[in-house]
Amino acid sequence: MLQIMADAEGTRCTIDTGHAHVSGLDSTRVIDQVGNRLAEVHLSDNAGQSDEHLIPGTGTISFEGFMSHISSPDTLLCLELNPHRYDENEILSSVGATRSLLHLS
Repeated sequence: MLQIMADAEGTRCTIDTGHAHVSGLDSTRVIDQVGNRLAEVHLSDNAGQSDEHLIPGTGTISFEGFMSHISSPDTLLCLELNPHRYDENEILSSVGATRSLLHLS
């Protein structure tokens, strides 16, 4: 299915790291498959059982080398967190922590 979408002309894709992990997929492999058709990445973490929308680095997803798989600087990174788990300060501080984890700062 991924290869069909990756080959369809004009198709852009969004990858959700949490959904991929719960499904037993490696997000970096999925990103490699869609290549330059990747438009957006929804970043969150979980323990692999349910889509908990945890701060990246606090679950069991490995983000080591993650950014090296994203080929376009125009790819949108969206931090997708559970607003019922974290307060405003935790969410705001998670931005810096995620940037560090992904080696963006």
